[in-house]
Amino acid sequence: MKIYVLARDEDSTSLAIQYNLRSTDISHRANLERLIGKDKARDILEIYENLAPEFVRFLKIDDFGNTRSGSYNLTAASSSIYSFMTRIVRLPGVPFETGSSFLSQEEEALDITYQGEQREARWAAYLFTARHPSGQARLAINKDLGIPDRLEYSASYIAENQIRREGYSLVFREKRNIRWPGLLQNPLVNKALVLGSLVRPELACGRDVIKAFLDSADSERQNLGAAYCGLRGIPEGLDLRPYLKAANPIVRFNAAKAFLKFWAESGPLRNLTLDPDPYVHRRAVNFFEHSTYMIPGPIHPLYLAVQKWLYANGPLPATADNQEDDIHQVLQFIKPANAGLPGFSKNFLDQPKDLQHPYYLYLPEDYDPAEVYPVFVYLGMGDGRGDYALNAVVTGLRKAGRLSRYILLVPQAHGLWWEPNAEGPLNRVLMTIFHSISADTNQIYLAGSSNGGMGTMFYGTHLPDRFAALASNMGYPVVERDFLTKPQNLDLLKNLFNSRVFLSHGGNDDQVTPEGDRSAYAILKKSPLPATYVELPGKGHDIPIADVLARALAVFDSRQRDPFPKRIDFVMNEPAYASCYWIEVEDYSALPAQVTARVQGNTVDVQSTGVRQMKLSLDDNLVDLTKPVVVRVNAKEIFRGMLRASAQGLLWSAKERMDAQLGYGVTLDLDIPSDGGPLYR
Repeated sequence: MKIYVLARDEDSTSLAIQYNLRSTDISHRANLERLIGKDKARDILEIYENLAPEFVRFLKIDDFGNTRSGSYNLTAASSSIYSFMTRIVRLPGVPFETGSSFLSQEEEALDITYQGEQREARWAAYLFTARHPSGQARLAINKDLGIPDRLEYSASYIAENQIRREGYSLVFREKRNIRWPGLLQNPLVNKALVLGSLVRPELACGRDVIKAFLDSADSERQNLGAAYCGLRGIPEGLDLRPYLKAANPIVRFNAAKAFLKFWAESGPLRNLTLDPDPYVHRRAVNFFEHSTYMIPGPIHPLYLAVQKWLYANGPLPATADNQEDDIHQVLQFIKPANAGLPGFSKNFLDQPKDLQHPYYLYLPEDYDPAEVYPVFVYLGMGDGRGDYALNAVVTGLRKAGRLSRYILLVPQAHGLWWEPNAEGPLNRVLMTIFHSISADTNQIYLAGSSNGGMGTMFYGTHLPDRFAALASNMGYPVVERDFLTKPQNLDLLKNLFNSRVFLSHGGNDDQVTPEGDRSAYAILKKSPLPATYVELPGKGHDIPIADVLARALAVFDSRQRDPFPKRIDFVMNEPAYASCYWIEVEDYSALPAQVTARVQGNTVDVQSTGVRQMKLSLDDNLVDLTKPVVVRVNAKEIFRGMLRASAQGLLWSAKERMDAQLGYGVTLDLDIPSDGGPLYR
C-alpha cells in the first residue's frame, strides 16, 4: 500500500492511497472443494479471486484521523471486521498512563489498553492492544511521525453461516519526500495520484502520464485518463482524436466531451448520440438534454433559484403566469449542486438509530455533477448486510465490464428488507441520494438476491414510478408484508407493467421456492413490457449475482422510464404508498384499492374500485392543453373543459415527488361518492 499526501488544508489533509495486490493465492482449495463441492467453494472464494489488483482511494481526514470524505476501502468488504479493526480510533483527550484502558464504541465496541512505549531498531512507538469479541489487535503509533507503525489482528467469527478465521498485518516501511512529477512515473502509486488530480485542481498531469493511462490494458486506468481529459482538460501536446474511436465506451465519450468542453467542438459528441452502444448513446443524449453545460443563458438565474429551493430549502422562486415553459426547461436540467467524490464511500444517515443502516455509494471515476448518471440500487441477501452485498455486486459488474457505467447504491437492511426497521432508513437513503447526487431519475434500476430479491419486488410494486427496471435473483414476489400468513394478492404485480422485470431462480431451490417466481412471471409476461425469467436447472439457493448479472443488465439497457405513461394499472394496498405516476389515491373505502387509467388523445378514462377520492396530475406530455380535456371515471364523463398548467404547480409537483422528471403542471381532484357519480373538485 502506498499513501501520498496530496495537500494539507486548514482543517484537513488529502491523501491518495493505492493498494497493490501482488497475488490472490488460496491455500487448501482442493480440500475445501472436496468437503463442500466445487460450486459452493467457488461461491465462497469468488470475492477473493476477483479482487482488483489495484484499488485506489481519495481520502480526506482531519487532525484527529477522522475520515471526512466517507471514502471506503472496498477490499474490506471481504472481511466482517476489517474496517472495524483497522479504523483510526480517536483517543481520549486527557493524559493517560501505561495500563490505562478505555472503550471506543461506534458501530461496535473495542476495548483498548495503552501498553506504554516500545523501542524499535529505528524508532520508538506507542503500543496499544485491543480486545473484541471476535479476537484481538496490536497497534503501534510511530512516536516521531505520529502515524501507525504497525497494526496486527487475529479474529474468528461467523459470517453467512460460516466460521471464518483471519489475520492481518500492516507494517510501516518508510517515508519518502518525492515531488509530484516523479511520483507520477511510479505505477504503484500513480493510479491513486491521477484520481487525486481529478479532485485537487492544482495537481496537473502531463501528456505522457495521461497517454500512458489511455493506452493501458487496464480499463480502470483508461477510464481515469479519459476522466482527466473530460474533467480537467486535454494535456498540451496530447492528440486525443484517435481515442474518439476507442473500444472502451467511457474513453470514447470523455474524449468527445473534452473536445466540446475545452475546444468548443460539438461534432464528436453529437456523433455519439447515434452510437450503437446504448450506454454511450444515452449518455451523449443526456449531455445535450440534461447537463448544466447546456443550460440556455436566459433561464440560468431561474435555474439557480429553483435549485436552491428544491435542494437547499431556499425560498420559493417567484414565477409569472406565462413561465410554465421556462419551468419545464429548468426541470429538464435541474440537479443538486453538490459535487461528490469519485470512488467508494460508506455513509450514514443523520439519526442515531440509523447507525445499523449505513449505505455504500460508488461514483464513477468520471463523475461530473454537471451530468446525470444511471443509478443501480442493489439489496443484499441474508440479513441484508451492505458490505458483503457491495463486494458481490461489484464483482459481478467488473466481470460484466459495467462498473463505471453506474452510480452504485448499496444500502443495509439489518433484517428483512420489507420490515419497518429497514424500510424507513431505505426510504430516507433514497431521498438523501436524490438530494445529493446527479441521478438520471429515468434510469434508476433496482436489483437484489434472496432477501434482497424479495425486497426488490416489494419496493418495485410499492414505488412503481421510481424504477425503470428490476432484477430479482432467488427471490419471491413479496408484494404484501404478511405473505407468510395469508395468500398473496398478486394483482399488485400489475404495478410493474411500466417497468422491465428480470427474474432468475434455481430449479432445485428448496429454501425460497421457484414457484413464487413462476407465478409472478405468469402475470408479468402479460405486461406491455414482457418480463424475462431464467430458471437454472439443478441450481439451488446458491446463485451468485455475478452469474446472472450480465443478463439482468441487458434488460436494464433496454429500458428507460417513461415519466408520462399513457397506461397505468395501479393497486394500492398501503396508504403510505398511494401514488403511481399521475394517479394518487387520496381516500379509499377498502384495501386493496384499484385504479386503471388510460389516455387516448385528449380523453382520460379511469376505472376504480374501493376509491373515494383521487387526484389526477396531468401535463402537456400526456394531453394537449390547448384543447378541451375529457375525463371519464367508471364510464361516466365528469369533466370536459380547458385545463391550464401552472408554473407553481409544476414546481410543487416536482418537489413532492423529489423527481424533477415527474413534474406535472395540472392537478384535478376527483370525489367518487358511493351513492352516485363522481365529481371533480
